[in-house]
Amino acid sequence: QEEERMERIRQTMDKRLGVYEERLGGVNRTLEEKLAGNESRMERMRETLQDSLSRMSEDNRAQLEQMRAFLSAERKRLSESLPPLRRLIARYFDVVL
Repeated sequence: QEEERMERIRQTMDKRLGVYEERLGGVNRTLEEKLAGNESRMERMRETLQDSLSRMSEDNRAQLEQMRAFLSAERKRLSESLPPLRRLIARYFDVVL
């Protein structure tokens, strides 16, 4: 009698453990699917950010080059206009003084 009772308890426990293992297996599969989806989204996000940063960097480089060209042209213009301006100022002071 006692052995039969223990056997029924063992069988019941085995069934319950089987059910729990099944449930855990389902949870595990769901988590793995979610994780794979998250990894995929993170990779797409990383690629998008990398592309955006690359475009911004290229835009910044182009703008910097435009600024350098502008400053170079302004420097040249000023250096060409200074000698005549100096002569004009010198003549003015020669006349006034």
